[in-house]
Amino acid sequence: MGDYLEAYAAWFALPVRSGVRVQRVDPSGDGFLVATSDGRTIAARQVVVATGPFREPNVPGVAARIDPAITMRTS
Repeated sequence: MGDYLEAYAAWFALPVRSGVRVQRVDPSGDGFLVATSDGRTIAARQVVVATGPFREPNVPGVAARIDPAITMRTS
């Protein structure tokens, strides 16, 4: 799986940062500010929080507490 993700990121020239955790995601204007464990803040128009292997969604119970104004898709 790791090799697949590495090849995918390389193929699409994605700016992947490994070994970094997301500490916070806060709304900001038309997007979000993502605070990381290495002290950086990334501005993003969209944020995807994905769980579950491949096309098998796993919606954690905490999702019930997310503001209904936030779009969530489980497929």
